[in-house]
Amino acid sequence: MTIDHIQPHHDPIDKRCREWAAWVKVHNRPFGQQPMFRHYRAPGRWDVETVVPKHINTLAALEVERAVATLPEREKTVLRWFYVWPGLHINAVARELGTDRDGLVWIRDSALSQLTSAIIAP
Repeated sequence: MTIDHIQPHHDPIDKRCREWAAWVKVHNRPFGQQPMFRHYRAPGRWDVETVVPKHINTLAALEVERAVATLPEREKTVLRWFYVWPGLHINAVARELGTDRDGLVWIRDSALSQLTSAIIAP
């Protein structure tokens, strides 16, 4: 089983965790855009549709954040790595937790089961 494979019974909590990750991630925008250039488009780009930002349910994301905060440290670390910081190398995370790839999959599945019982079940 690969690390990217999510079991079918974890699909609802996986969707909520992906929305949570989009809410939690910090985006690097150090200065922002100056107000007078906010609606500027280069002459060749006037016909291109603007990007509409995706709406995130902040209450649902906060509920997942609170549930993740109550998990044991290993499960919390694996969930934050898998959803929020997927760019970290899998071997570095496995080495930090003292396990291997299969152990990370098992910890992640265990954490998703705990989140399902804490959020979706009640």
